[in-house]
Amino acid sequence: MASLDDILKAREARKEAIDAYAAKGGAVLAIRANVPGSDKSTKAARYVVGRFAARFAPDAAETMRQDGADGPFFLARFAGVGAETLKALAVSAEESSPLGRLADIDVYRSDGTALTRGVLRPCYVCGEPAQVCARTRRHPAEILLRKIDEIVRADARQFAAALIDDAIRTELDLEPKFGLVTKSSRGSHADMDYAMMKQAKNVIVPHLADMFALCLDDDAPAEIFAKARREGLAAERAMFEVTGGINAYKGLIFSMGLAAAAAGKAVFSGLPFETVFEFVSRMAEPLLGELDRREIGTFGRKAWAENRIGGARMEAARGFPSVRLAVGTVGNCTREELHRTLCALIGVVEDTVLLKRAGSKARYDEIRRRFAGIRDFSKEKMAVLTAECEAEELSFGGSADLLATAVFLKRLQNAFAFS
Repeated sequence: MASLDDILKAREARKEAIDAYAAKGGAVLAIRANVPGSDKSTKAARYVVGRFAARFAPDAAETMRQDGADGPFFLARFAGVGAETLKALAVSAEESSPLGRLADIDVYRSDGTALTRGVLRPCYVCGEPAQVCARTRRHPAEILLRKIDEIVRADARQFAAALIDDAIRTELDLEPKFGLVTKSSRGSHADMDYAMMKQAKNVIVPHLADMFALCLDDDAPAEIFAKARREGLAAERAMFEVTGGINAYKGLIFSMGLAAAAAGKAVFSGLPFETVFEFVSRMAEPLLGELDRREIGTFGRKAWAENRIGGARMEAARGFPSVRLAVGTVGNCTREELHRTLCALIGVVEDTVLLKRAGSKARYDEIRRRFAGIRDFSKEKMAVLTAECEAEELSFGGSADLLATAVFLKRLQNAFAFS
């Protein structure tokens, strides 16, 4: 934990940074977390700062994010927004949700003077004026920290659930889609339809959101992975219950679950976005040893033994290289961007489901080459290709799972200010 002297020096440095920004002209906004005690650099503090920084960063002329003895803070300078307007937006953000009560968002004029709220903020424990509670030390530190943890956990699950749900719906609603289920077609899946996929989505999302919050309790890759795996099995049971035993999203639970757990690690640890992929690899590395131990007689075992196609396990152990590329191409998730990305994934992803449906390794390689070479992503071209895939009863579930995973990570990158 930081000493009082270290905390005071960090506060002085932060004020110097604020003054330096103000001297350049324009309003300045600073975000910190209201965390009691001498340990200011907590997982909760990083989450609070990152969540609210993401609201203001896109419109700022320049930004800075640091994490020191006085905890993480975000600084932004605005050239085209007046200080009074910015203060109103800051107050609105603080009052927008329970998490906002943990955020301390200050606004400074170009001369370095701070704007005041005009009214006292409520305490997040009792609702009375927070300033009074702090001055009288009405609440023990452990009570405050427990309440902070409760607020952060609830917000993190809700935040992740919204992003994950949106990502799955984005993939599901894309059409036409090469033998995959859409609103208007069962594709090459006679046992599935759109309604079933939505039901399955609805029951697995809460489990995937819980995986995002695992890092609040554990930091070690092995521990997080073990808990994520248990949560994944619970998600599978919930899925099979609503689908009558049909495997709608088992592959997605694996890929999205790993991504969610790794993303939570990056978010709560104050790490750059790119570390998501590194942590996926660290968690999934032991899975490579399972490839040779898979049950004899399964197609996955056959695909690995005969062709060294490791499927989802290999993709994860490598740190989601295909997903990393896809995050860079999904853009704003327009129909064309999604089709372009899905075709690229089909061209590079090791998909054991496709191998099984293709009937031979030669045909499998031919299909992947064809998709990798597509340059016309018009809806008409995609419809023709879809009809051909359905005629051959082809499907690309593995690539679709990774597309949804990439959309989730892209949405997260836009919704959270990483270090």
